[in-house]
Amino acid sequence: SKCLSVVNTCFKLDPNRALTITKGIHDKNKGSRRIAKRSHIIQYPSLLQRKSSLAVLFLFLLIVGLLNYFLLPLVRRSFLMKVSSSIGRTFFSKNTIRAATLSKAAMTSLASTCASLAMPPIGLGTYGIPPSSVPQAISTAIASGYRRIDCAPVYFNEDAIGDALQSEFNSGTIDRKDLFITSKLPGPFHHREHVEIAVRKTLNDLRLDYLDLYLIHW
Repeated sequence: SKCLSVVNTCFKLDPNRALTITKGIHDKNKGSRRIAKRSHIIQYPSLLQRKSSLAVLFLFLLIVGLLNYFLLPLVRRSFLMKVSSSIGRTFFSKNTIRAATLSKAAMTSLASTCASLAMPPIGLGTYGIPPSSVPQAISTAIASGYRRIDCAPVYFNEDAIGDALQSEFNSGTIDRKDLFITSKLPGPFHHREHVEIAVRKTLNDLRLDYLDLYLIHW
């Protein structure tokens, strides 16, 4: 219809001119059809835009993933620490433990745990004590009222602690039943088949028949 209107207009002016304009419009339409057939050429800009959008989406998801991996655990840990600290303060304030006092009464009093295990709330930690200083440390601690001794194979002094304990038992200073002795399962022995070996090694080093508490050491 566009060609006819142009032709009619041009015929009124000049027939030769009308043919020239009609031919130009026809060639233009043919060119448009050729371009339309090459649809993939026309699609290039939108494809680039899509790739750009995908790149932005990937970057956004990457940032969210990194925040979730690094930041959220810290926030979660901080929140749990605050909650556990609050619960701990409430629990201990309702019980007989008074952490600020290091009197013999506090060290020899017993705290009831969830497993109904009688455990002195304050004890001697043996981490970092050189084997040569263990006898004096154990003797002084027992004389001061400590009844709980915390040990571990990775402290590399359990054999010295065992000798010091036997010395105290033999001298009649204290009996084994009056002490609460803890040791731990070291990291390389967390597999089921290694636990008994580790326990027997600890009992042999400490020169004891049993432990009051055995923890998994991470």
